[in-house]
Amino acid sequence: MQKALSNLSIKRYFNLFYNRMKYNFMNKFFLLILITLAAAPSVFAQQKQQVEQTFIVKDASKLYDVKIKIGNCESNDVCYEAATVYLMKKNQTQAFQTFEMPEMYLGLSTDKTLDGKPLELKRGEIYGFGFADYNFDGVLDLTLSNGYNRPYGGISNDVFLFDRKKNKFVKHEALSEIETENVSVEINKKQRIIEAMTKSGCCFHKTARYRMVNNRLVKFYVQTEEWVESGAEITTERLVGKRWKKTFKIKRMN
Repeated sequence: MQKALSNLSIKRYFNLFYNRMKYNFMNKFFLLILITLAAAPSVFAQQKQQVEQTFIVKDASKLYDVKIKIGNCESNDVCYEAATVYLMKKNQTQAFQTFEMPEMYLGLSTDKTLDGKPLELKRGEIYGFGFADYNFDGVLDLTLSNGYNRPYGGISNDVFLFDRKKNKFVKHEALSEIETENVSVEINKKQRIIEAMTKSGCCFHKTARYRMVNNRLVKFYVQTEEWVESGAEITTERLVGKRWKKTFKIKRMN
């Protein structure tokens, strides 16, 4: 008799425990649904703010008009997403060349509304592409931003040299690399050299200089400056003929 009562008590306790667990689970389940429904309008609102936009720029080059179709324009300040870039020769609607960019950054400086319709901007109103003569052959080459890949989150670029024989722009891997790995890249037209600078914090700076030889990027000078307690340790390397020569000096702190 006592054993039967004991088994009955255990069964009642189990049923009570099961019902409470079921009740708590259902409460949590419905609470999760309510939270999801409450958050949905804000999620949809965020998605609605993102606009796929087409920009047209006609004053960036004397030879080409530029059309860029890019997604994820969240404001009038920046667009950052995959993009398609069309180069069209002046007064032509058909693309001379098309570039598919997995990532592209466009900085904007305009009060015009981004509503998804094609929008014509002046060169000073949009940043993220440009024309410059990297190989000093008298023909402007093309740069297209590929994201925030420079040190310190700077805007990096792919470089496309114009190939006269192929009559199109061709990506140059070495130039694209230095336009990604360095803080800044400058083209010195007078000396016909390219200078790249990178740094790490306050106390390490590195400058490299290059020449373009038959469209090959050739490094011929590197200077590294590293600050320590006693001052700056400066290492300079120069390519003389086919060999590198290195000098070292310490710039003492005053």
